[in-house]
Amino acid sequence: MNADKHNPRSDSTRIASLDGFRALSIVMVLWDHAQLTNHFPKLPFPWINYILDGEMGVRIFFVISGFLITTLLLQEEKKCGYISLPLFYKRRALRILPVYWAYILTVVLYAAITGLVIPFWDYFETLTFTTSWFMRHQWILGHSWSLSIEEIFYLVWPFALTRLGPKKRLWFAFAGILLGPILRALNYQYGWRSVTHTVWVVPDVIMWGCLLALLHNQFSVRLVAIFRRNAWIYHSLIVLVFSGLDWAFNHRVFGLITVPFAISFHSLAICYLLYYYSFISKGLVFKMLNNTWVVALGGISYSLYLWQEIFLFPKIQHFFFWQSFPINVLGAVVAAAASYYLLEKPLLKLRVKLRHPALKSKAAPN
Repeated sequence: MNADKHNPRSDSTRIASLDGFRALSIVMVLWDHAQLTNHFPKLPFPWINYILDGEMGVRIFFVISGFLITTLLLQEEKKCGYISLPLFYKRRALRILPVYWAYILTVVLYAAITGLVIPFWDYFETLTFTTSWFMRHQWILGHSWSLSIEEIFYLVWPFALTRLGPKKRLWFAFAGILLGPILRALNYQYGWRSVTHTVWVVPDVIMWGCLLALLHNQFSVRLVAIFRRNAWIYHSLIVLVFSGLDWAFNHRVFGLITVPFAISFHSLAICYLLYYYSFISKGLVFKMLNNTWVVALGGISYSLYLWQEIFLFPKIQHFFFWQSFPINVLGAVVAAAASYYLLEKPLLKLRVKLRHPALKSKAAPN
């Protein structure tokens, strides 16, 4: 789950529409989880679940994360002459850990009150960001798999940027993108446990965002021209990708093809939409993505992703009335807003101090 965001009120370098895409992503996750909860109504149109797909929402978060982190590091390199890994990791820790630890502490208290048994190993994986290596534990901590994958990305990709030149960076990103379909093909062939929630099968989604940032940094004029030309054809193809291909992937139709490559096509389509509605289109969709309320929802998306899990318990496991629909969704939003204003927002001021002197004149966007 992407933990990066811009402050739309103070950051002049903010990339348009990113918070809007975060809002869309977290709505998809909330919908996917809410339909498992007590009192969720039976839908007259079940196909809507293919549109509001929680796993697709996480993929959008991953692409945003790769694109934004890479863009910010390249900007730092351009203005300061180098990328400071110590400052990067300090900013990441300050951005991610306080809210994450607050959630884990709440889970400990919740388990003590309800008698929910959570093995020590589950806590260990969650605290060490190794959930995506094993994927063995229960609902209340299960969503840490996405942060686990992002932490691996934070360890590998910034280090690679400091050691590789422009061309080798592109090749490194391409290698990461090619690795994903290979691992998913092996997964399908040998029946491994998960095709979406482990580091063994989705190392490429974040790298698609990284590749987009590299191309934007080196070939922005050409990229805009390519994406602008025949936009209606690209949008039509994307509809097919997010409908027919997604259905085929979920039902393992032509599995030897769809399992390895569906997520790759999803990621490519997300890259196109992200770029098109951030740098090219200023129409209705752009305005919706940058609506004040939509941006605000995207702003609390990290906290909302964490806290929703304790509110949106599946109906066979819930303990309290506030874990039933729709009060559970409202409770998750209230908890996320409190988390944002009490923890995230105050820490933004401290993160300004963890930037290069040349960049401190502007509000910290990451």
